[in-house]
Amino acid sequence: TASEQAAVDAVVLYLHVLDKLGSDPESDLNELNTVATGQALVQWQHDLMQYRIEGWRKVGEQVPAFVGSTPGSSASQWLVAMCIDISEVDLRDAAGVSVKNPDSPPRVLTEFQVDHQITNDTWYVATDEVKATC
Repeated sequence: TASEQAAVDAVVLYLHVLDKLGSDPESDLNELNTVATGQALVQWQHDLMQYRIEGWRKVGEQVPAFVGSTPGSSASQWLVAMCIDISEVDLRDAAGVSVKNPDSPPRVLTEFQVDHQITNDTWYVATDEVKATC
């Protein structure tokens, strides 16, 4: 359906914005407000601010692959599952040394709750939760 596709597109945009904000410490963290709400917004505001305090920078991009989706608790909500390839993503400190957990899996199955805000006709990621490897 059109709403399902809009929800999936919102997840892809959300991941792109996270990559952008994590890789550029000069970027405006308010851009996160354009793609996230709720728990996802609060968590990533905290994490990205922590990156900046620590002098960390994200290198590489997440590559999402659609796994499936189910309607949420209302007509304005979808649960979207993506297998996200993070094998080419690294987190480096100010000296360029990797701080990424060397045991982290190359791909993670992540479920996103995506909510439609009718007032501005925009879909936002409200939660993201890693469920398993994929």
